[in-house]
Amino acid sequence: SGLKAYTQREELSLRQVWCAGAVSGFATAFITAPTELVKCIAQTNLKNEGRISEEWQIFRNMIRHHGWFGAHGPCRGLLTTMMRETPSFGLYFTVYEA
Repeated sequence: SGLKAYTQREELSLRQVWCAGAVSGFATAFITAPTELVKCIAQTNLKNEGRISEEWQIFRNMIRHHGWFGAHGPCRGLLTTMMRETPSFGLYFTVYEA
């Protein structure tokens, strides 16, 4: 197998740290993209009273009317978010560990 178990005494190389951060950024994009989209829609709604139930309603309506991956569904902007988060998280992790 290609995976190696590291002990507490061994340190990862900066390349490995960058890869760990990049994978982390890729994974978080699946949460970040839909939540940021709902937040932006809620902020532009002048009738919004700032209740969490309103944001859940926005999310449910997007799924109901457009599906998960529809042009106006909650994953709109997912690719862009992945492109932003993947290298930036890799850089964050690398700078922190360097």
